[in-house]
Parts: sequence; C-alpha cells; structure tokens
Amino acid sequence: MQFGILGSLATAAELVASLAGGTPDGKLLRLAADAAGNPLYITELVAALRRSSRVTITDTGAATLTPGSAPSSLSAAIADRLGFVPGPVREVLRAAALLGVDFAVTDLAIVLGRSVADLVRVLDQALAAGVLAESGKGLGFRHPLIRAALYEEMPAPVRAAWHREAGRALAEAGAPADRVARQMLRAVGGPDGTAEPMDEWMLNWLARTAGSLVGQAPGVAAELFTQAVANSPADSARHGWLASRLADALYRIGDRTQAEQVANRALERRRSPR
Repeated sequence: MQFGILGSLATAAELVASLAGGTPDGKLLRLAADAAGNPLYITELVAALRRSSRVTITDTGAATLTPGSAPSSLSAAIADRLGFVPGPVREVLRAAALLGVDFAVTDLAIVLGRSVADLVRVLDQALAAGVLAESGKGLGFRHPLIRAALYEEMPAPVRAAWHREAGRALAEAGAPADRVARQMLRAVGGPDGTAEPMDEWMLNWLARTAGSLVGQAPGVAAELFTQAVANSPADSARHGWLASRLADALYRIGDRTQAEQVANRALERRRSPR
C-alpha cells in the first residue's frame, strides 16, 4: 500500500497512533489509507473521529472505531465533523465550495447576493472553527478535503444549477472572465461527463468576452468553446466567431492539429473568408 508523502504504512500508523492516543486497529488503518499518506488528511480524519467520539482506547492501549459508527470514507468522516458547524455558516461554506479551494470574498458575496459586511460574522466563525484560513488575497478551505466534503454532499443537479446561477451573477457583476468561465464549465458538464445545453446568455457572454477569456485561461476556454460551438447553429455568424476562438484556444494550449481542423471546418461553412 502506497502512502506517498509519509512513505509507508508503518509511518502512517505511527501518526494515527500519536493522534488517536493508542495503537490503531485494522479498521482505523484502512480508513486512514484513504488519505494516501497525506499527514494533513490523516490529522483531519482522526480529529473528526475523536470529536464525534468514534474512537475508543481499550485497556490494552488499542485505538478502535466504535462499533456501528465508522464512517464509510475519509470524506464521510470530514462531512460528519462539519455537522458541528452551525447552519448559517454551513450554507455560506457550501457556496464557497462552488468557487474552489481558494476564493475571493467578493465573489462569495456576489454568489450569495449578500454584502461583504453581512458575511463577516459568519466567516469569522468559519475561521475560528478551523474550516477556513487566509489564502493569498482571499480565503480558502484549510485543505481540499473539507471543500470536497461540502461540495460532494450536494446532489449533482443542485451543484450544476448553482454553478449556472453563480456564473451569471459573477458575469453581471463584471468579475474576471476566467472566474465566470469556471462556473459555466461546471454548470454545463453533467455529473456523468455528459454536456448540458448552454443558455443563450452563456453563448452571448462567450461571444463578448472570447478574446479576454482565451488570453486568461486558454484551457478552460477550449472546453467551453467546444460546447458553445456544438450549441450554436452552424450557419450563424456567432458559430463562426466561436469556432475561430476555439481554434485560437486550442492553438494556445499546444493542440495545433485540432486547432487547424476546427479552423478549416469553420472556413468551409462561411460564405465570406473573413
């Protein structure tokens, strides 16, 4: 079994034992294996289990999981720990999870339709609980597993709809193109990898901001423009423009062959070479 950062199962077991206060049993070690050797994740796991009284220290010094109460996975353990977070704080954290591991407080306020001042108390609580921490010029989840637990507990259709609303709110607020695009990309990408139809406002926004988006985030742009081209009538002027932007994005990420194919197909459909 590989433990990457810690190097071995024995090293990971030593960390679990130190954190739990006893020698971990097989079930606890198997749960810790989900952390893939990341000491931060293992620390979070044991903290979550101890906080919810799911670890028992026997007379022989063994750390065992309380029968019938073991979480099914590391993410489930983290989600259980977040159950101690008050409802209003959890709602804000869910919205933050849509924005990624790190996020701008102003973006969070836009997505929630609230003022930054209105969020201060809730964010202070999240910081005090150790769920969030300062990150660059904004805030971020203390580590990705916390964000993943919050994100994955939302049904996929709910996440997609919220991403769609978040993208539109950010676009109307004049947020940077790459931030809007990342929300749109998660909105139109189905839970099983299938694409969802693009709204008219998405296609219009892409047509308006294509140049800046390709410059800021060509990889995201290539994915979005691929779906935009598929959602736009082949004989429309917008289709040709979006196809040219797709070719540009593909070229910038190094896929020259695909870029040439897209450009040639677009030229074949256009009445005017321009």
